[in-house]
Parts: sequence; structure tokens; C-alpha cells
Amino acid sequence: MFRPLPAVSYRALSPLLVSLLMAVAADSAQAGQTVRVGAAGAAGAPAQPPATGHGGDGVAGESVQFAVVSSDAYNVLTLTGGHGGAGGDGYTQMPWPADDWPPPQGLGGAGGAGGAANGALAAQRARGAVSAATVTLGGNGAQGGADGCCMLGVGEGGTGGAATSAARAATGAGVARVLAQATGGSGGVSREGGAAHATASAVSAAGAASGQVIAQGGSGGSGRPTAYGLTFNPGAGGNASAILALAGTGTVNGAVLATGGDAGSAYTGWGQVGAADATLELRGAGATGSATAINGHGAGSAVATSVARAVTTGAVVVDITSTARGSLNSAGAASVDVDAGYSGAAAGNAAVTGRALATGGADYQANNSATLILRGNGAIIGVSEARGADGWDSGSCYNGCAGGASASSVATGATRGSGNVAITALAVGGAPNLDGVIPTGGGATAAASGQSGSGVVTVTARARSYSSYSSDEPFVNPEVRASAITTAAGGSSYAQAIQESLVPYGEYRVLAEASSVGKGGARAVATGISSPGGYGGMLESRASASGAGLRVSTYNQLWALSRDASVVSDVSVGGVLQGLPASDGSTALVSSATGLPAQADVAGLLGASPTLAATDASWLGAGAFAYSSNTMALVSTSETQYTFATADGQRLLVGLFGGPSQSGGDLGLNFSVSNNGTLLFTRSLLVDELTPFFTDRLLDLGLLGSGLQNLTIATQWYGSAFGGDAAGYGFRYVMGVSPVPEPSTWLAMLLGLGTLAMVARRRKG
Repeated sequence: MFRPLPAVSYRALSPLLVSLLMAVAADSAQAGQTVRVGAAGAAGAPAQPPATGHGGDGVAGESVQFAVVSSDAYNVLTLTGGHGGAGGDGYTQMPWPADDWPPPQGLGGAGGAGGAANGALAAQRARGAVSAATVTLGGNGAQGGADGCCMLGVGEGGTGGAATSAARAATGAGVARVLAQATGGSGGVSREGGAAHATASAVSAAGAASGQVIAQGGSGGSGRPTAYGLTFNPGAGGNASAILALAGTGTVNGAVLATGGDAGSAYTGWGQVGAADATLELRGAGATGSATAINGHGAGSAVATSVARAVTTGAVVVDITSTARGSLNSAGAASVDVDAGYSGAAAGNAAVTGRALATGGADYQANNSATLILRGNGAIIGVSEARGADGWDSGSCYNGCAGGASASSVATGATRGSGNVAITALAVGGAPNLDGVIPTGGGATAAASGQSGSGVVTVTARARSYSSYSSDEPFVNPEVRASAITTAAGGSSYAQAIQESLVPYGEYRVLAEASSVGKGGARAVATGISSPGGYGGMLESRASASGAGLRVSTYNQLWALSRDASVVSDVSVGGVLQGLPASDGSTALVSSATGLPAQADVAGLLGASPTLAATDASWLGAGAFAYSSNTMALVSTSETQYTFATADGQRLLVGLFGGPSQSGGDLGLNFSVSNNGTLLFTRSLLVDELTPFFTDRLLDLGLLGSGLQNLTIATQWYGSAFGGDAAGYGFRYVMGVSPVPEPSTWLAMLLGLGTLAMVARRRKG
């Protein structure tokens, strides 16, 4: 028979363990319980008068170690290390001679260390449900004895006992459940808390698996009191690590929590933080779970690390969260990696959802990072978020204290099917400290990408940065980037990248890219937001679409000074024609293009253009360019490229349609058309020449040879606007080919011209 657990133990147990114990009570014939408690260490003897003397040291608590192998259905192992014995008080004889200073000290004895608790439980059955739970608690380190006189000191405390917990459950057919919980003992004065390590695994060859792992590092002791009541040398918090691995043919469900111990505090500040490390591994038809790592409160640069990984067949949904949180100047790093039938033979196309969340301390050296990778055959939804804490007042800091922590966020989602994909990466740097000793805060970078076959892909990357000017070359190493891709007809892609630069001398660097197949279209938007006194920044947008033997792409590049700005690229093949964007007085660069536009749309566009309507062209593409500015732009270029094949005997035509202009500032345009790298047409225009040139104009650019054509229509805008005024202009165009008349047609035309000339001469005579 196994000895039952004391009633007091139930209060500290997790819900999963409580359910296991209830099952034990219901089925004692297939249950095993083991309890071990280490003896407490003896206290140190106090010093005895009349002579001055030191107190005795406390004795360490008893360590407990036990391992169990079982074939029972329900199994519980609980181990508790003994607490350390307190140090004995010192004694100082009084009064002492007046010339004896400092007075003789009877020092307090050291406290005893807490006993360790190391437990391992393995339960295995050929068939049927099986559960295994291991709980270990390290003993607390004792306090030191009080000094005998005057200095208000105490003896050093004892170290907290470490706790190690391991549990394993396996069955050939049925449900496997597992729990491992480890708690380190707290440290006495100036001593570190006990470390906690918990590991567990559950395997079902034919069934589901679930589990929970909890590790809590012990708290460090407070600083040791010395003269005048001041405290020094605080104890470090105990580290914590938690690992859980689950595998089954059904759904697997697990949770992991690792919490580092709090450090002790003292007059000199905090002790070293207890670091946390959490790892979750899941394999099954589907998976749900979470991994959480939380550093204890304290100083030091330890990183709270949380990792969650899942490999499934895709038959059942996946929902995974990874969270990491640092403290003070320690950072958090969270990651999620899911493969739901993407890399192998998929058994289904269930949805995949994932979240990676990281926060950390208020220190410019703390880099908080969140990474998310989701792959599957169905819908994908994912968020990666990293946040750096704001800086804090440096009035009492020898090193200027923290200027705000940095943050980096990366998120990727891809499906091999036609499911929709929604991916977001968010990074927020910490603001500068309050007194401005460090004028800049934490930087922030964000990158997001998404891919689907014929689904809707929406990707957003956003960063809020307090970092200063970058010395990189222009348009190199964007700090925020978004990419959206669809690979089959019927899909559409949208990529949005936004960076806020919120510090004087700051600069944004943003890139958005999108591509699609067919009329669904691709749209890429890059936006920069600049604070007063900011340098503005560089923006790029790229979009491409293909289908029916034609490929169209647009590209924008803008380098704006000191203001908010945006660039937009929008393309499709066979989609709806885009209208000319309205100018709202901001700084913006827009290019849109449609390959193989519907003839009804083209007819509507040509209705107000007699010159273009009279041609017999087959219009292969249509688009628009627009620019507006309320600041100075060093670079503002757009280009659209059409790739298509032609036969001999076709002429290239480009028709132009003007739009209203805003001439609140200086404005000009270099316009050009080239094919296969050869310049066919170019013109430089000032603001007053724009509308006359782009109104109902046909450009006949000559014969095309047979084969592949790479036609590029490019604009380079220049100009500036200040004092709230804005300069802007936009125009539309169509591009196509017209057949060269046959020789008989040419002869008829010439004869017709000759007849007209004769008639004219007769009338004149």
C-alpha cells in the first residue's frame, strides 16, 4: 500500500494533478502514490554568555531522491527537500571597555542550505489510459543568526534547494497524460534561490496525449544587513527550465510554464535575475498548446526564452502560443514553428493559428525578439509581436540607465492549398528615458511574409522605432518589410509595411512586395511616419501579376525629407482598371497597371479621347502614375514593365490621358518609354507643360520584332513644396499593338491619296 498524501499538499497542486489524484482514489487497484519528505536541518546553537562568541551554523536540510517505474494506470510521485536549520545568534558581552572600538562582535551563525528534491517517474502500459505526475519541491535555505551587538547584522543565509522533476507516460493504445512540476527553494540572506528543472513526455501509439510542465525557480535572499542598517550582496533568483514533449495519433495538447526566481534586493540594487527557459514539442493529427517563459524580477541580462514547435498531419486544427517576458534589463525571446502537413503527405487541410509574443526590460542592450513560422494546407493566421519596455529615469544610475529596449519581429505563413493567409509582424521599441540622458530609445524591425495558392493573402509588417539615423546606403537594408504572394489563378495578395520613426534625427526604411496570378491582383503599400525633426526616409513598393502569356509589374522608389510619405504599387492581369488617385496634399507616389484589360473598360477610357479611339490597336495594358508632395524628395521614381510576345508586322502604340495638376510648388517630370533596354521615347516636362502633353496623345513608337518584348514605361518626378502647399500630378495611359497594313492595303491608301490630290487640283483650277 502507498501512503496517502497529506491534505496540505493538495493546495499547491495543479488542476491536472488534482484530476490524477481523484482518479487514483477511484481506482486504487491500478494506482501508485509515493511521498518522500526530507528532514529539516538542525538549528545552530546560540552563543552563550558571559564571553563574547559566535552563533553556530545551521545544518542543511535533507535531500530526497527517488525514482519509480510503474505499469499502473495512475501514478503520483511527490518529493520535498528538507528546510535548512537557522543559524544561531551571536553574543557580545556588555559593557565593553571604552577604548575598545569597534566593540568585539559575536557574529550570528550561517543558515543551513535547503535540501534538494530529485524525482523521476515512468509509467508504461500496453493498452489503456496511463497518467504520470511528478512534483518536487526544494527545501528553503534558512536565515543566519543575528549578530550580538550594535552593527545590526546577521549571518549569511543558506542556499535554496534545487528541484528536479521528470515524468514519462506511454501507452500502446489509449490516452497518455503527464505532469511534471518543480519548485526551487528560496535562499536565505544573500544566498541564491534553488534552480528548478522539470521535464515530461507522453506518447500514445494509438490515441491522444496531453501534459503540463511547470518550473519555478526559488527566490534569492535579500541583501545582508551591515553597519547602520545598510544591505549588500543580494542573492540571485534560481533559474527555471521546463520541457514537454507529446506525441500521438490524435490531438496533442500541452502547456509549459517556466518562471525564474525573483532576485533579492539591497541598498546596492537587485541581485541577478532568475532566467526562464520553456520548450514545447508536439506531434499528432492536430495540436494545441502554449509555452511561457517569465524571468524573475532582478538585474542581469539573462534572456527569457520560449520555444513552441508542432508537427502534425493537418487533419486537425493547430493553435500554438509562445510567450516570453524579461524584466528590468533582461530580454524576452519567443518563437513558434508549425508544420501541419506542409513538408510531407498531408492528411487534411485544417487551419493553423499561431502567436509569438515577446516583451523585455527597459535597457537599450535588451533585444526582445518574436519569431513565427506557420506552414500548412489550409487557412493560416499568425501574429508575431515584440515590445521593448520604455526607458526609465537615470537620475541615480552610474551608467545613464536605459534608453528603451529594442524589438524585432518576424512572421511567416505559407499554405500549399487555397486557404486564406493573414500574417502580422509588429515590433515596438521602448521610448527614451525620461530625463533625456540617452536621447534615443529602442530600435524596432519587423518582417512579415505570406503565401497561398489561390487564396487571399494579407500581410502586415509594422514597427515603431526610437532609433536614430542609419548610415547605410539609401534603399539598403529596409527595417520594415512585407511580402504577399499567391501562386494560382483566383488568388489576391496585399502587403502593407509601415514604420514610425518617433525620435529626432530618426529615419524610416520600408519595403512592401506583392505578386499574384490573374485578375485577383497584387497590391503593395509602404508607409513612413516621421516625428518632428525626423529625417523622413526611404520607401519602396513592388507588385507583379501574370497570366495568359503576359506579365506586368510596377515599382516605386521615394526618398522623402522630414515628412510622412507613402508609395503604392497595384497590378493585375484581366482585372479592373484602376482610376487616377486623388491628391490629398500628402507626399505619395502611386503606380497602377492592368494587363489585358477588359475591352469595355478600355472603351470607357477612350470615350473622351477621339485621337486614341480612332486607332485599330489591340490594347494589352493600361495604367496610371501619380505623384504628390508637401516636402522635398531626393528620389521619386516609378516604372511599369510589361513582358509579352509578338509576331512580325506590329507597331507599338502608347496612348496618354492627362489629369488635373496641383501647382502649389515646383514640379517637373522626366517621362520615358523603352523596350528590351532600348530607349524609344523620352521627354522632360515642367508643371505648365504636363496637362497639354498628356491630353489625348498617341505615341507611335515604331515596329516591333517578333519574340519577347520587355516594355518599360518610366517616370522620374522632381520638385518640392513647402509651407503647407502641395505639388502633384497624375496621368493614365494605354499600351498596345497595331497591325502594319498589308502591301495591298498600302497601295489602296496611296491610290486614294492620289485621287484626293487630283480632285484638289481641279477644284483649285
